[in-house]
Amino acid sequence: ESKWSSEMIGLARGDLVRSIAQELVPDGVRVENPLREILPPKSNRSSHLGVFLIVYCGEQKAFSREQADSYRTLLEDSVSKITHVLHRRRTGNMVSRSFPGGLLPGLIHERSSSK
Repeated sequence: ESKWSSEMIGLARGDLVRSIAQELVPDGVRVENPLREILPPKSNRSSHLGVFLIVYCGEQKAFSREQADSYRTLLEDSVSKITHVLHRRRTGNMVSRSFPGGLLPGLIHERSSSK
């Protein structure tokens, strides 16, 4: 039986990722982690895989896709230094286009029900 460190437990819950992301972004930008999933090992992957939806909310200032993508890179680098578990082939994907925050619950519901 493997034991998870407190960092790995925080990573699995999304707390660690969200708090690191919030520290990286400027004041006036809120970070949410409304959807996360830990996938079990598969035949082509020997370990669990964490999937996180990170949402950057420009509350007091506009936040562009390019800015969000640069913070995604910083977040991946920061998480990798702490946990040493990020798979490089799973990093570097451009962030999604911006959308009105009011649409987020519907998008999450759509994503969750499509499984």
